[in-house]
Amino acid sequence: MTYARVLAYKDEYEVARLLTDPAFEAQLREEMEGDFRLALNLAPPILGGKDPNGRPKKREFGAWILPVLRMLAPLKRLRGTAFDPFGYMGERRFERRLIAEYERIAGRVLEGLGHDNEAEALAILSLFDEIRGFGPVKEEAAQRVMTSIADKLVAYEKPRVKQHVPANAA
Repeated sequence: MTYARVLAYKDEYEVARLLTDPAFEAQLREEMEGDFRLALNLAPPILGGKDPNGRPKKREFGAWILPVLRMLAPLKRLRGTAFDPFGYMGERRFERRLIAEYERIAGRVLEGLGHDNEAEALAILSLFDEIRGFGPVKEEAAQRVMTSIADKLVAYEKPRVKQHVPANAA
Protein backbone atom coordinates (compact mmCIF):
# COMPACT_ATOMS: atom_id res chain seq x y z
CA MET A 1 0.00 0.00 0.00
CA THR A 2 2.83 2.40 0.83
CA TYR A 3 4.49 1.92 -2.56
CA ALA A 4 1.20 2.60 -4.36
CA ARG A 5 0.81 5.85 -2.41
CA VAL A 6 4.37 6.93 -3.22
CA LEU A 7 3.68 6.26 -6.91
CA ALA A 8 0.31 8.06 -6.93
CA TYR A 9 1.32 11.59 -6.05
CA LYS A 10 -1.11 14.43 -6.70
CA ASP A 11 0.19 16.57 -9.49
CA GLU A 12 -1.56 19.25 -11.52
CA TYR A 13 -3.31 16.66 -13.71
CA GLU A 14 -4.68 14.76 -10.71
CA VAL A 15 -5.91 17.93 -8.99
CA ALA A 16 -7.64 18.94 -12.24
CA ARG A 17 -9.26 15.50 -12.50
CA LEU A 18 -10.49 15.57 -8.91
CA LEU A 19 -11.92 19.10 -9.12
CA THR A 20 -13.77 18.41 -12.38
CA ASP A 21 -15.11 15.01 -11.37
CA PRO A 22 -18.94 15.15 -11.59
CA ALA A 23 -19.07 13.38 -8.20
CA PHE A 24 -17.28 16.39 -6.64
CA GLU A 25 -19.92 18.80 -7.92
CA ALA A 26 -22.71 16.44 -6.82
CA GLN A 27 -21.20 16.28 -3.34
CA LEU A 28 -21.01 20.09 -3.16
CA ARG A 29 -24.65 20.45 -4.20
CA GLU A 30 -25.67 17.86 -1.62
CA GLU A 31 -23.77 19.58 1.20
CA MET A 32 -24.62 23.20 0.33
CA GLU A 33 -28.01 24.83 0.50
CA GLY A 34 -29.33 27.35 -2.00
CA ASP A 35 -27.14 29.20 -4.43
CA PHE A 36 -23.45 29.17 -3.68
CA ARG A 37 -20.37 30.57 -5.30
CA LEU A 38 -17.50 28.22 -6.01
CA ALA A 39 -14.07 29.52 -5.01
CA LEU A 40 -10.97 27.35 -5.36
CA ASN A 41 -7.73 28.30 -3.63
CA LEU A 42 -4.96 27.07 -5.89
CA ALA A 43 -1.24 27.72 -6.26
CA PRO A 44 -0.60 27.27 -9.99
CA PRO A 45 3.13 26.81 -10.53
CA ILE A 46 3.09 28.98 -13.66
CA LEU A 47 2.04 32.02 -11.58
CA GLY A 48 4.82 31.60 -9.03
CA GLY A 49 5.12 33.70 -5.92
CA LYS A 50 5.55 32.78 -2.27
CA ASP A 51 3.42 33.52 0.78
CA PRO A 52 4.95 34.96 3.98
CA ASN A 53 5.86 31.40 5.10
CA GLY A 54 7.82 30.76 1.91
CA ARG A 55 5.21 28.38 0.53
CA PRO A 56 3.67 28.67 -2.94
CA LYS A 57 1.20 31.53 -2.95
CA LYS A 58 -2.42 30.44 -3.23
CA ARG A 59 -4.86 32.49 -5.24
CA GLU A 60 -8.62 32.35 -5.39
CA PHE A 61 -10.21 31.18 -8.62
CA GLY A 62 -13.90 31.16 -9.38
CA ALA A 63 -15.91 28.60 -11.34
CA TRP A 64 -14.50 30.07 -14.55
CA ILE A 65 -11.35 27.95 -13.97
CA LEU A 66 -13.25 24.63 -14.27
CA PRO A 67 -13.22 24.53 -18.12
CA VAL A 68 -9.44 25.09 -18.02
CA LEU A 69 -9.10 22.25 -15.51
CA ARG A 70 -11.30 20.02 -17.68
CA MET A 71 -8.85 20.56 -20.54
CA LEU A 72 -5.87 19.86 -18.27
CA ALA A 73 -7.15 16.63 -16.67
CA PRO A 74 -6.89 14.35 -19.73
CA LEU A 75 -3.36 15.59 -20.43
CA LYS A 76 -2.13 13.30 -17.65
CA ARG A 77 -0.96 10.97 -20.40
CA LEU A 78 1.88 13.50 -20.83
CA ARG A 79 3.03 12.73 -17.27
CA GLY A 80 6.59 11.47 -17.28
CA THR A 81 7.22 12.31 -20.93
CA ALA A 82 9.39 15.04 -22.43
CA PHE A 83 6.14 16.88 -23.29
CA ASP A 84 5.01 17.19 -19.66
CA PRO A 85 5.34 20.92 -18.89
CA PHE A 86 5.06 20.28 -15.15
CA GLY A 87 7.60 17.44 -15.14
CA TYR A 88 10.52 19.85 -15.22
CA MET A 89 9.49 21.65 -12.05
CA GLY A 90 11.45 20.99 -8.88
CA GLU A 91 8.42 19.59 -7.08
CA ARG A 92 7.78 16.97 -9.79
CA ARG A 93 11.48 16.02 -9.91
CA PHE A 94 11.31 15.62 -6.12
CA GLU A 95 8.30 13.27 -6.46
CA ARG A 96 10.22 11.09 -8.93
CA ARG A 97 13.30 11.06 -6.66
CA LEU A 98 11.07 9.95 -3.77
CA ILE A 99 9.84 6.98 -5.83
CA ALA A 100 13.43 6.01 -6.68
CA GLU A 101 14.44 6.40 -3.03
CA TYR A 102 11.61 4.14 -1.87
CA GLU A 103 12.63 1.50 -4.41
CA ARG A 104 16.29 1.73 -3.33
CA ILE A 105 15.43 1.40 0.36
CA ALA A 106 12.97 -1.42 -0.30
CA GLY A 107 15.77 -3.27 -2.10
CA ARG A 108 18.08 -2.86 0.89
CA VAL A 109 15.36 -3.99 3.28
CA LEU A 110 14.53 -7.04 1.17
CA GLU A 111 18.21 -8.05 1.01
CA GLY A 112 18.32 -8.37 4.79
CA LEU A 113 14.83 -9.77 5.28
CA GLY A 114 14.46 -12.88 7.39
CA HIS A 115 11.85 -14.50 9.62
CA ASP A 116 13.27 -12.70 12.62
CA ASN A 117 13.04 -9.13 11.30
CA GLU A 118 9.79 -8.88 9.33
CA ALA A 119 8.34 -6.33 11.77
CA GLU A 120 11.45 -4.14 11.51
CA ALA A 121 11.35 -4.29 7.70
CA LEU A 122 7.70 -3.29 7.63
CA ALA A 123 8.32 -0.47 10.13
CA ILE A 124 11.09 0.98 7.94
CA LEU A 125 9.09 0.91 4.72
CA SER A 126 5.93 2.16 6.46
CA LEU A 127 7.75 5.35 7.46
CA PHE A 128 7.12 6.58 3.92
CA ASP A 129 3.43 6.86 4.89
CA GLU A 130 4.41 9.87 7.02
CA ILE A 131 5.45 11.83 3.93
CA ARG A 132 2.34 13.85 3.18
CA GLY A 133 1.33 17.26 1.96
CA PHE A 134 2.47 19.31 -0.99
CA GLY A 135 5.54 21.30 -1.88
CA PRO A 136 7.69 22.46 1.02
CA VAL A 137 5.49 20.68 3.58
CA LYS A 138 6.08 17.36 1.83
CA GLU A 139 9.79 18.06 1.41
CA GLU A 140 10.19 18.81 5.14
CA ALA A 141 8.35 15.60 6.02
CA ALA A 142 10.57 13.66 3.60
CA GLN A 143 13.72 15.02 5.26
CA ARG A 144 12.48 13.94 8.70
CA VAL A 145 11.46 10.51 7.46
CA MET A 146 14.69 9.91 5.53
CA THR A 147 16.73 10.74 8.65
CA SER A 148 14.65 8.27 10.66
CA ILE A 149 14.97 5.61 7.95
CA ALA A 150 18.75 6.05 7.83
CA ASP A 151 18.96 5.47 11.59
CA LYS A 152 16.69 2.42 11.44
CA LEU A 153 18.59 0.94 8.48
CA VAL A 154 21.84 1.03 10.45
CA ALA A 155 20.27 -1.10 13.18
CA TYR A 156 18.44 -3.31 10.66
CA GLU A 157 21.54 -4.07 8.64
CA LYS A 158 23.77 -4.70 11.65
CA PRO A 159 24.96 -8.30 11.63
CA ARG A 160 22.95 -10.36 14.07
CA VAL A 161 24.64 -12.76 16.42
CA LYS A 162 22.84 -16.06 16.18
CA GLN A 163 22.01 -17.61 19.50
CA HIS A 164 23.40 -21.10 19.67
CA VAL A 165 21.02 -23.42 21.44
CA PRO A 166 22.66 -26.65 22.56
CA ALA A 167 20.98 -29.77 21.16
CA ASN A 168 20.41 -31.22 24.66
CA ALA A 169 18.71 -28.05 26.00
CA ALA A 170 15.02 -28.62 26.19
